[in-house]
This record gives sequence, C-alpha cells and structure tokens, in this order.
Amino acid sequence: MDAAEAFESLANLEQDFGKAELEILKKQNEMFKPLFEKRRDILKNIRNFWVVVLEAAGDEISQYITPEDSILLEKLENIYVERYNKEDPRDVRITLTFQPNDYLEDDNLSLVKEVRVKESTTKDEEGLEKTNTSLVSKPVDIKWKSGKSLFRKNQDSPPNFFDYFRWTGEEHDDDFDGASLTIFLAEDLFPNAVKYFTEAMTEEASDEEGSVDLEEEDDDDDEGEGEDEAAQGDNQEPPSKKSKK
Repeated sequence: MDAAEAFESLANLEQDFGKAELEILKKQNEMFKPLFEKRRDILKNIRNFWVVVLEAAGDEISQYITPEDSILLEKLENIYVERYNKEDPRDVRITLTFQPNDYLEDDNLSLVKEVRVKESTTKDEEGLEKTNTSLVSKPVDIKWKSGKSLFRKNQDSPPNFFDYFRWTGEEHDDDFDGASLTIFLAEDLFPNAVKYFTEAMTEEASDEEGSVDLEEEDDDDDEGEGEDEAAQGDNQEPPSKKSKK
C-alpha cells in the first residue's frame, strides 16, 4: 500500500467512525427521550429553574445576553431540546417557553428554533473526497409587542440572544455564531441542566453560611461585655464601714 492508498483508506475509515457515532447518537436519543420528558414534568414544580441554570452557565451563554435580553429571560419557563429526525439525530429542535411578559405577544410565548446538519463533499489537494458539515436553520418570526422588539436595530449593533432566532448559518450570518450557541444549548446546557442548578444552589447556600452579620455580632459583644462587668461587680467586696469612735 503506497501513501496515496493509505490516505484514502484513512479517509474511508473516518467516514466509518462518523457512521458509528451516528448510530450511537440514535440509540442514546432513543434511551434519553423518555427520561427528558419525565424531567420536564418534574421541573414544572421548581420555580425559576431555567433562570438559575442560565445564570450558572456563565460566559458560555452570557456573552450573547444584553441587559434588556435578561429582563425577558427572567420570564423563561422552560427550555426543551428534541432530536426530532430519527434518520439524523444531529438535527435539533430547541424550544424556549416564556411566562406572559411585556415583550412577547400572548399567542407567541413559545419560540421554536430548528437546526439541521448540512453536509457537502469537496476534494482536497490530493483529490481525496472530504465531507464538510455545518449547521443551518431558517429564521423564526417572533411576534413582539409594539415597540418591544429585542432584535438588533442594524448591522452595526452587536448581536444579542434573540438574534439567534434569525440566524440561518449562511455566509451573511458570520457576525453571529449560532452554531456554537446551538451546540452549547443542545449538548451541554440542556442535558446537564440539573447539574448547573444544583451547583448554583450549593454555592448560594455556602455563601449564606459564610456570611457574617456584623450588627448581630456587635450586639453579642455588647451583651458579653455587660455580663462580664456585672460578674465583676458581683465579685467585688462591699466597701468597709468606718468604725465609730
């Protein structure tokens, strides 16, 4: 086997790895789907669960969120990710559901973003075929209340979180990395949501335990000093009386 044949064999082997990973993802999706559905029902009983999760996610998500975005995201009720395409479970449907708010029309409280994998084949310098994958999507029409749109006003403004719903994955979207946000939401935030929430709650509890109420401490010190003085007074002998002459 010469070098050219070796490279071609490696390329074919990589395709086989890709097919194997796809089969694993199909099986994983089949097993996880009922579990995520059960989790969704349980989380309905935990107030502000997803708000806490977003805050705990740090820069991975906060880099997309403007101060005004955060006002609407405080009304976030649920995030749900579905791998709706049985033939290719890499395709995802991400749904964000909100409580009634000052931004979204009441008949548009669920925002649904479908993202699919697009494959194209090219040849490298040596003439070997190479499969390229990218994530693409269609823009979502959001019904904003009058004067409340959070879409950026022009291309000179930095993108914000809700511009994700207008992202398509085409060349003119280069200033918004919707692919990275999709991967983070689908492969990290959603499956690990309970972990993010638990860590946030543990950290908050730890901070509360470690905090000191200085005013209360001062009061305790004052009481302690008063008790010490009283104790000292009790231990002192009464002044001796002068003897009569």
